[in-house]
Amino acid sequence: MSHGSKPKLTKIDKASIFLAKAVTNRPCDGREESQDGSGLGSQEGSPSPPSSPTPIVEDSPLTVSAMKSFMADFSKQLQDTITGQIKSLVGELRKELQDLGLCMSHMEHTMSKHATAHNRMADQIQQMNHAIKLHNLKIGR
Repeated sequence: MSHGSKPKLTKIDKASIFLAKAVTNRPCDGREESQDGSGLGSQEGSPSPPSSPTPIVEDSPLTVSAMKSFMADFSKQLQDTITGQIKSLVGELRKELQDLGLCMSHMEHTMSKHATAHNRMADQIQQMNHAIKLHNLKIGR
C-alpha cells in the first residue's frame, strides 16, 4: 500500500459518514453542545432543560434537499449493489446447475452402458444354464 493515498470511498461509505455526522451534530436529548464537546449547556455543569426537538440539519450545511438527494443516490447505489449480487449469485447457480446437468447426463450414459453390460451378462448366464441342462441330459443326470 502506498503512503499518503486515501482508500476510495464507496457511496455506501460516504452515506455512513454523512449520516453519522448528521446524527452526531447534536446530542440526542436536544441540549446545546458546549465548546469542549461535553454536551452541557451554558449553565455551570448542569444540563439545560430539554427544549423542543431541533432538526439535526438546522446549523449544518446539510439541507433537506441535499439529504433527499443523498438518500436517493444511496438508495440507488444500494439497489444496484443488491441487484448485482443477486445477478452474480444467479449466474453462479446457473453454472452449478449446468455442471450438475452434465454430471447427470454423464451418469445416465454410464448407467445405460452398465445396464447394457448387465443385460449381456444375464443373456450369457442364461445360455450357460441352457448349455448345462443340455450337458446334464446327455450324461443322464
